[in-house]
Amino acid sequence: MHHRLTERAQLSGFDVLGQYRRFAKRLAKENPVFRSATTAVLVSAMAAVLTAAIPATPAAASVLSNEVPCTSSDYLRITIHVTDAPSEDRCIANGGEMDVKSSTRGADMWLTRISTGKNRVQWHGDKKWQPSTPIGKRTVFTFPNHPGGVRIDKIRIL
Repeated sequence: MHHRLTERAQLSGFDVLGQYRRFAKRLAKENPVFRSATTAVLVSAMAAVLTAAIPATPAAASVLSNEVPCTSSDYLRITIHVTDAPSEDRCIANGGEMDVKSSTRGADMWLTRISTGKNRVQWHGDKKWQPSTPIGKRTVFTFPNHPGGVRIDKIRIL
């Protein structure tokens, strides 16, 4: 592993670890008290280099909810519609986010009902996640003050 790390650092033209290693050896020869501290720092430096070499992947972005047949009251069930079109029910399972945009380009989607099932839920509309405190499990949520529904482009199960 040490050889691969050194080879990778030299290939990139960035041999800081090698320079540090030479300095640490010289310091340890001159003063034995620094041997254990030098080893600890060297291990930390190697860990930092290895961590930086591993590409970061956003975990949250990879978790997606998915649409399922409405066969259970445990699923999240939403009633949505495109402007001036009939409503449709969609059921969603698994934690994460899901886009619920219309296949009709430029058409707004409207949410008229949420039945959370065994989930805590928020929807995204008007550029923010709503409500600020997620809707609890086993809750039916409607919008009596907005008979046409509220704007929605995403839904998330927490």
